[in-house]
Amino acid sequence: MGIFGKSAEKSCLQGEKLMAKGQYEKAIEKFGEAIELGKDDLVVRCVAELNMGVCYARLDNKEKAMEHNEKALELVRIQKDLPAEEPSDEEEKEKYYKMLFSHHVGVQAYFNKGIIMRVIGKLEESRKIFDNLIKYVPFAFRINELAFRRERFETIVAMVEKERETIPGLVPVDYIKEHYRKLGYSEEEMEQDFRVVHGQ
Repeated sequence: MGIFGKSAEKSCLQGEKLMAKGQYEKAIEKFGEAIELGKDDLVVRCVAELNMGVCYARLDNKEKAMEHNEKALELVRIQKDLPAEEPSDEEEKEKYYKMLFSHHVGVQAYFNKGIIMRVIGKLEESRKIFDNLIKYVPFAFRINELAFRRERFETIVAMVEKERETIPGLVPVDYIKEHYRKLGYSEEEMEQDFRVVHGQ
């Protein structure tokens, strides 16, 4: 039992109910309360930070969304005993991401980060995030691969729109395919993304 009958977990659950109803500001208050009450509960704090990030994103506050998303990722890294930065060695990098993605909050927070990066115009960072999700997410979370591929496709389309100054939503398929090849994707990888988006 927490202070005065309150508990971090209870506040977090109340926040999730408010978030589901679209009451994002009230939900943020509850998640803040959960973080305060659960100073020693990394699991609850982790979920609360992730959800606060989502609420701020829904309120179009990109800076706050990123701030809380990063806190959620930091808490996952602490729980998994991971370094703050991605290793440069390819073998260590694979171990790092597989460990980060073995935690459901790690997958969701990293995915959210990719979307925020695209929204704020950091397209290359966004693309790499979706690459890592597609490459390293464990089997238990493979059901999300369609969403990862869809978001990577959208990021690459945004890159084409920026580079070629095309009208958003009216980018010719040939331009997109050309950009995939330019970025070094195989034909198979590209076709997998296209199948997810176009259902072919």
